[in-house]
Amino acid sequence: MSESSAHLHPIRFESESTRYRTDWNGVPLRGHYLIETRRKNNPPQGGVPVVIIPGGFDPVRGSFGDAFIQGLLDHPSVSAVYEAHYEHQGRGGYVDIDSVLHDLHLMLTDQEQRPLLVGMSLSTFTLSCALHAVVSAGQAPAVTGLVLVGPYLAGYETLLAKALEPFYRREKMRQRILKHCGHPYLFDNTDRLKAWWKGGPAFRHFLQKANFAEFAAHQHASMKLVYFRLDTLSRRGRLLFQRAFNAHLHPEVIPGHHRALRYLTEADPILLRACDAHLRAQALDRFPASLTTVSE
Repeated sequence: MSESSAHLHPIRFESESTRYRTDWNGVPLRGHYLIETRRKNNPPQGGVPVVIIPGGFDPVRGSFGDAFIQGLLDHPSVSAVYEAHYEHQGRGGYVDIDSVLHDLHLMLTDQEQRPLLVGMSLSTFTLSCALHAVVSAGQAPAVTGLVLVGPYLAGYETLLAKALEPFYRREKMRQRILKHCGHPYLFDNTDRLKAWWKGGPAFRHFLQKANFAEFAAHQHASMKLVYFRLDTLSRRGRLLFQRAFNAHLHPEVIPGHHRALRYLTEADPILLRACDAHLRAQALDRFPASLTTVSE
């Protein structure tokens, strides 16, 4: 655990009980640090921790909206919200893929807390990769659920998404993006991730298979997909999520194109409803007898 304020991303909710964390359940994190936010009336035990994980930009101002985080804290089933940010060996915003996957594995197999994990863009890919490793190792994922916003899979991008990368690397646009991020690692992160992917990790071989039925039979973690009206994942990629990961499509779409969520207020209630579906299901699993009695 760390109480240091030396991390890149500032604490947003000074009026709440908030602190930096560099561990998960006492195990040191390698590729992230967390900003833990809780309220006094949040259930200290038995509640569900929600971890919200940024996309590849991981901007210094945060990736998710204030109203979304506050809405989660208002939920009676939520114990705390953890804003995850990339950090490796003291470098805020630096993505080390093996370290990131190590941390996600800890969260996906936490039998005690069973967190709800919310990913955006790049982190939907790393969450899927980590989930694949857990299931392939014969382990049962121990999460309340996963919400994947603007889902992404390498090799399944739309033509528009593929065309955007060279545009982002133009010098003027590059400088604007780096200023938005507040750290210098975005494009280096992308290049290192491409090199890792080119090396042929197990998840890449899995995605290249034509039959996902065997994996799907063992993948029982509840997963919801929330898309933007104009998004970056191809039709084949969308079908793959449903076939291989038993993912369910959230009925609402976020207006506009795939972009940052921090100030996109239209997205906040949509994401809260997607999370609420998981939290309600978890409550039913925990207290089925009492709920049945009430309904009768």
